[in-house]
Amino acid sequence: MIPSMRATPTCIFALIVACLAFAQATRAEVAAPTYSPDSIVRLILRDANPDPDGGWTGRNLTRHRSLDATPALDMTTDRYRITDIDVREIQVQWRRRWLVLARLDPSDIGAVGVALVGLVDPGPAPRLLDLADKSTDQFSGFDDPPAWRLAAGTSVAILNSNHANSNQTYEQIEVLFARNDRIQRLTNVFALSEAFCGFKREETPAFAAIPRAGADYADVRVTLTETVTHFDEGCGGDQRPAAGARSWSDVFRWTPARGAFVPLTHHLDEIDKVNQGRL
Repeated sequence: MIPSMRATPTCIFALIVACLAFAQATRAEVAAPTYSPDSIVRLILRDANPDPDGGWTGRNLTRHRSLDATPALDMTTDRYRITDIDVREIQVQWRRRWLVLARLDPSDIGAVGVALVGLVDPGPAPRLLDLADKSTDQFSGFDDPPAWRLAAGTSVAILNSNHANSNQTYEQIEVLFARNDRIQRLTNVFALSEAFCGFKREETPAFAAIPRAGADYADVRVTLTETVTHFDEGCGGDQRPAAGARSWSDVFRWTPARGAFVPLTHHLDEIDKVNQGRL
């Protein structure tokens, strides 16, 4: 005889809890954070006061390190102005965190394109866990949350810095994550797009996680695709590049001994060298 099965309240509750846990583990997107801009800014610029132009001004900048090979921020100035901030919620080893991009006014620091990137524990009283300066371009901000994760409980943020002139657009795309509440750069890729008489050349990056059994993090494939499109604009002669698409791709793997993601190949270096010649 098959024993009867009864859905007791305890069983139903346990099933609901299990389903919610599974959804949280597999969900790639994280809800947009709710925060007070003033309170977040004062974690970075401790004596910040709102100014009439919508930014914050102060002198007491929190001690920080640099994400770049050399510090991006000149510390000799006696005044700092944060023009605005961009905040993304991420997960760090199952912990809820805010990644904060604070853009600095270049007129105060003698440099174009400098920002501070902070990692914040959001509550109940927000705490600054890590802070680093980095070079950015004229415009910078976080892209929409990517639909992939480094691992269950660990997500990433995509930082895009860019500017354009009459013919070319320049983008620096960086993948940021945090380990043990310390911000790290997974990798960065430079994309150059341009338009001249009779053709347009666009470069688009793409990222994909490749799970690897037993590893702390998935491998990450970075692909840069270049697409050339022709237009009939009567340009007088045809010196346009061939129409079509081609791609370059590398896989980056977490290497515990180095505490960083390391490329297994260097194909992206090829297109980067080509792009440097187009500048």
